[in-house]
Amino acid sequence: GGANTITSWNRNTEFWRTGATVSGTSYFNTGTGIFTPPKNGYYHICAYSRFKLGGNSVEMCIRNGGSRIACYGNAVQYDWRSTGVCTNQLLTTTSSIDLRLESGGGSDCVEETGWQYNRFTAFLIQQSET
Repeated sequence: GGANTITSWNRNTEFWRTGATVSGTSYFNTGTGIFTPPKNGYYHICAYSRFKLGGNSVEMCIRNGGSRIACYGNAVQYDWRSTGVCTNQLLTTTSSIDLRLESGGGSDCVEETGWQYNRFTAFLIQQSET
């Protein structure tokens, strides 16, 4: 429980395509949970989580360089619950995107099972450089 940056992710799919070429370069660090955009532009970023039964008012935030850009959560304590948020953001190749559990309650936590409730996605929707 408590406030923590979400780390130790499992990567399901990641690719970057330039024309007909697919890059093998990784832009998401599964150990730190940080996404670094490969190009300047607008990105569609989404995060979804499943919160623990009995947790307090759980809040998760997508952050850029430590600043909140979109948050989601749920105050229901009597059941497991899943929720998320998406946002469009103008990012640069020096942006640092992560997901942080902001609530500090000792019983606040995120559950993961084989159903893969917890997800983070980011994709370029409009490049802003030539």
